[in-house]
Amino acid sequence: MANSSKYVFIAIAGLAIWGGIIAATSSKPTAKKPQSQWTTQQKATLCKQYISGLMGRPTSIMSHYQTDDSGQVYIKYTRTDDGTQWRYVCAVDNTRIVWASYLNDTGEWGRWRNEDAAKLQIDSDKKIVTLQANTFTKTMNL
Repeated sequence: MANSSKYVFIAIAGLAIWGGIIAATSSKPTAKKPQSQWTTQQKATLCKQYISGLMGRPTSIMSHYQTDDSGQVYIKYTRTDDGTQWRYVCAVDNTRIVWASYLNDTGEWGRWRNEDAAKLQIDSDKKIVTLQANTFTKTMNL
């Protein structure tokens, strides 16, 4: 009988410890992603302007077709010269924008083009944002 009491005690202690772990982990606040000051529509507009400046294509042919859970925006356009479709993803934070391209030949997304990253500067008083890339600068209304 002494052995079965020992096993019952071990089982109860184990359940108590396990319950404490579950309670401790479920009561922790979840980490919040830093809030972006940009709306999805603003990010899409910034992405179109950015890709337009890099690729020399008008924003009028570009469409925003997706936003993922992390807030990255996806745009695409069909090049009128040869009918090929081009897709890009932009990561926009409060001070910077960077892009990657979809590689049609491999069916995968390419690497982030950090060498082309652009700074975002906001003038809240004038309600304008300046997109400053290595090869171009664009200023637009917020």
